[in-house]
Amino acid sequence: MSASRPSTVQRLAVGDHLEGYTIVGELGEGGFSKVFRVETGFGDTAALKLAKSTSPNPYGGGTVALCFAQPIAFHTGGIGPGSPTPSQVIEREGLMLRGLDDPLFPRVIETGMLADRAFVVYEEIAGETLRARIQRRDPVPIEFFLAIGEALAIRQQDGRLPFHGDLKPDNVMIDDFGNWRLLDPACAAAEGKPLGSRGLITTPSYYPFLMPDDRPALALMIVEAMTGMILVCEDPPYPPQRTSAAFQQWLDTLSVAGRGRYVQALRHMPRLDELSLTMSSELAQVLLKALYLRRGPDGVLDVDPGYLGWSDFLADLRSAIRGGL
Repeated sequence: MSASRPSTVQRLAVGDHLEGYTIVGELGEGGFSKVFRVETGFGDTAALKLAKSTSPNPYGGGTVALCFAQPIAFHTGGIGPGSPTPSQVIEREGLMLRGLDDPLFPRVIETGMLADRAFVVYEEIAGETLRARIQRRDPVPIEFFLAIGEALAIRQQDGRLPFHGDLKPDNVMIDDFGNWRLLDPACAAAEGKPLGSRGLITTPSYYPFLMPDDRPALALMIVEAMTGMILVCEDPPYPPQRTSAAFQQWLDTLSVAGRGRYVQALRHMPRLDELSLTMSSELAQVLLKALYLRRGPDGVLDVDPGYLGWSDFLADLRSAIRGGL
């Protein structure tokens, strides 16, 4: 920090100095951190992510930390709010990205501590978030999301990244030429590796099942880009749908495991092909299946086994884009 400000300061302001970096402005804010644009000693700019002093409300609807009771808890065990501090989350994120060293994600320049709060300095990524484009209602081609899925599938297959864990429009950056990169992968990490079955930092509006499966998140992002609506939220925009007995039993089972708070919104899932003129019935079917849902011939919402992996989901997505499933 600058000499005029104590090193234990809890806020950063424009003009402050930190480990050779000068704060020049704010870039954004998440549940666990604030991100600042900084100037380096070489005159270029970077992004500095500083952990917040307190954790977000685990039931506030944004990014939350979750912990699991047993190694197989992602599939069968109980679940509840986790206890990592924001500094632990940011420190682990920096370790993971540094170990990942993947051009799909920002390069880590430096990590450190400001008093008792961790920070990570990344290369600054040019452009804007996908969230900004969706909010302006700019068209986003579905092939864009297909490319994201293909990139994540490759990294899962070769073992670099088993899952992203917090895929959402806020964590996708797009430049003026249409090039894109991802932010904040699998933030719950230990010693630079994904925490796997022991925890997850995620956003329930895109991960309503609270599982390390990026396909539902990608499906919900496609729906949001095509309709401008977030369908999984505390106050769903559509009324409850007619559901099968199996669907209700499924929700009851998820509720017992602690997952019911967010998946309840799926009961309100409307007919997707009626939300947008560009949403075909074939595409709607694929997106529902990615959410472990399907509609019967009578329009009743039912449970679906979903996709076994990326390959069958992406194959169906490509087919729906071409116009035949």
